[in-house]
Amino acid sequence: PRRAAAGGALALGALGALGLGAGAGPARAAYGEAANVFGKTANMSGYVAYEGDGFRLSLPAKWGPSSEREFDGTVLRYVDNAAQANNLTVTVTPTGAKSVREVAPQEEFLKQRAFLFGDTAGSYRTASEGGFARDTVQEFDLLESFEKEGPDGRPMYMFEVLARTNDGDEGGRHHLVAATVSGGRLFLLKVTAGEKRWFRGAKKACLGAWQSFEAA
Repeated sequence: PRRAAAGGALALGALGALGLGAGAGPARAAYGEAANVFGKTANMSGYVAYEGDGFRLSLPAKWGPSSEREFDGTVLRYVDNAAQANNLTVTVTPTGAKSVREVAPQEEFLKQRAFLFGDTAGSYRTASEGGFARDTVQEFDLLESFEKEGPDGRPMYMFEVLARTNDGDEGGRHHLVAATVSGGRLFLLKVTAGEKRWFRGAKKACLGAWQSFEAA
């Protein structure tokens, strides 16, 4: 994969909340032991294979389905049964682009989707405290950004973002994002974990789901 790691702050806040548009039909779990999200885990790796409408990934075995729909186009949402702060969402939205590169250059793609990380609209006056700049409600750090090749040579954008809020909740949130285009649809996965839980074991589950995501 082509990697372009970045260690600086992401200027996401000023870009506002940008809707992803109308969603596709609900994702379907493939039946059979290898992809049975309702029954026993098919392997001992701690994941369950899941196949939806045009995408597939490995779900953490200890996570369960959620009916919450946080974003437009959401077709799948799973949460950690032990910690709601750990969750994943898949959105599927129409696009005229033939590849994710045509949707936006990698450096712009994430900025256009600041809402994924709880982007806060409006103007706020805050004191400088806790390492935050004055009048800053949230800070984002892009820890890693790269492109990898998926099935049939389709490019996929991969991002790791650390978001911190001024209330110090969880010490922040780790967000893993993967995005690709196939068949006139933009497939996007966001996996989130509280920073404290990230270092207490959630990291492995989140990375496994993120790295397994692909358009079918």
